[in-house]
Amino acid sequence: MISEGLQARVSGVGMVAPGINGWEEAAAILSGRRTWQPAPLAIPATEFLPVAERRRVGKAVRLALGCGHEAVAASGLVPADIASVFASADVDAENTHQICIALNDPRPSLSPTRFHNSVQNAVSGYWTILTGSQAPTTMVMGGDEILALGLLEAMSQAVEALRPVLLVVFDLPMPAPLFATHPIEGGGALALVLDARAGGGPTMRVQLLRQAEAAPPAEPALALPAGLAALRRVHPVGTALSMLAQLACAPGTAPNLQPTQLDLDSYHSLRISIEP
Repeated sequence: MISEGLQARVSGVGMVAPGINGWEEAAAILSGRRTWQPAPLAIPATEFLPVAERRRVGKAVRLALGCGHEAVAASGLVPADIASVFASADVDAENTHQICIALNDPRPSLSPTRFHNSVQNAVSGYWTILTGSQAPTTMVMGGDEILALGLLEAMSQAVEALRPVLLVVFDLPMPAPLFATHPIEGGGALALVLDARAGGGPTMRVQLLRQAEAAPPAEPALALPAGLAALRRVHPVGTALSMLAQLACAPGTAPNLQPTQLDLDSYHSLRISIEP
């Protein structure tokens, strides 16, 4: 089935990146209706979180939860009814950094909060607390191919279970010296609510290709500012920019946008196309 293509509607989008605070801004920039201005990444507000959880979560989790909250709100669906897939290369790298420092102390001392935030699926736990959801939730990790891996997992669940699935892909730069091991820059998050049931809205199709069948990845037909385009090379979310440009453009206004191609592993790629 995957080689023939998985298909689902995109019923909600969220995005946070340097100089981009939400999908409304992102859509205006990617469609050429607004000029991108370079600015540091702004972590979304998390007033929707209970006070206790708001105190416990780190920046990476706040980034993921805020972006996911935006996408679900845009979809108009009930959050508790939506399955979720969270995908990250490094998850809460700041927390990992602080744990390494604590364990290197002559008299190691580690707070319970840091310990439970070190679990890779902590973000899934916070999301289910936030929404009261008992729907399936999954955490995916996979290095620089994390967007492709997360998208394949979320699309497969949406098609197989015929229920909406929230995908959130997120990462922040790691502090030194960990940064040298995986130099992600800028930081950002992307959230999509994918729904394989009938309805309106843009349709995403994902095909699995062997590398030998895959053409070189296409650049967006719309020119992107240099600083924003650079995210395509230094951050997993940046590899989604050409796909997001297709979502941002009104039907028929950007006919030259080509399908996005993402490496999945050493042998396979995903081809992603958006239809009005």
